[in-house]
Amino acid sequence: LFANTHSINMMNGVFSYSMTAGSTYYTTTMTKSSSANELPLFATAPSSINSGNSYLYYQGIKLATLPSSAANVYSNTYGVSYVWESLYGSGRLVFLGFNWGTQYSSAQS
Repeated sequence: LFANTHSINMMNGVFSYSMTAGSTYYTTTMTKSSSANELPLFATAPSSINSGNSYLYYQGIKLATLPSSAANVYSNTYGVSYVWESLYGSGRLVFLGFNWGTQYSSAQS
């Protein structure tokens, strides 16, 4: 699933979550959580995702509001998760909170 208010509201309704959208950030790096190394899908993923010289526009979910079953994979220093995984029933949910824009703003919205 990809991040936006509609997808967050949909997940909250379908899965009875209470997630809140994180602020929009313009950043160059997201850091991998050390616990993500235990997740099969992300065990060999890079320790960070860096956009190089450009700033990328990311949308995510506040870490404090992730479901208790969720494992954060990539987040920023402001407490917003951009990639997380959660087991649900006999499957898994993987959340990708990217909105790859290149507009830059020095302030978070």
